[in-house]
Amino acid sequence: MISKLLNVLALLALPALVKSQQRIEKVIAYYDSSAVAELYDMARVGFEVFYQNGQSKATVGLSGGTIRWNQINVQTDDGTFRNGQFNFNRASLRPKRYLAQFTVSLREAPGQQFKVELQLPYLTGIRFRQYTDSLKRGEYFYVNVEGIYSSGRIFPLDTARVRFAVRGAELHGQDILLDRNDFTTKEIYVDAVYRLNSDMKISTAIPVKQGPEDLSGLIKSEKDMQQPTKKKKQ
Repeated sequence: MISKLLNVLALLALPALVKSQQRIEKVIAYYDSSAVAELYDMARVGFEVFYQNGQSKATVGLSGGTIRWNQINVQTDDGTFRNGQFNFNRASLRPKRYLAQFTVSLREAPGQQFKVELQLPYLTGIRFRQYTDSLKRGEYFYVNVEGIYSSGRIFPLDTARVRFAVRGAELHGQDILLDRNDFTTKEIYVDAVYRLNSDMKISTAIPVKQGPEDLSGLIKSEKDMQQPTKKKKQ
């Protein structure tokens, strides 16, 4: 009778034992895309655990799962991680192509460690995006530079990320100012360099808006280039 009872108890405990011994196949990480990790050095991060039987579960918070942060240990040399919040060092991640690395272990799988990589978005190029096609003497002209990221998103960049140099006018932060009495300068030359990568740089020439006295000499089409300038009738 006792042996039968033990057999019944063993059968009842078997599902829980099998579940606890389910072998983890891999762990993946992903970040909150709404956190604008392109510009800010922080993002919420979630982990999902995959088992060999095809099941999976995720961490609480961003992932909306059931694994609490006291049930999972996350270590990284690429910043600090606490309860799903990842603060990273963008400059130190640059040589790694912004591929953050974590060492993850779970309470349910003692002795096992998983190397997990997380690709963060990074700048792939910069471009000028001016609001007007020319600047006016004596008026501030804002130099707008946009960053193109690996995520496909585009954001404006300021002087914290881009270093500017100007020839032909004064530079005030991210604004150009040409003296209102300067009637000789026709173009302003601007260079923009990404501070974290000096190889990423662009240049442009911004025309100075000419006064009414100069409009007669403007070439509007190829036809104008082929025809001699006509004198105005008195």
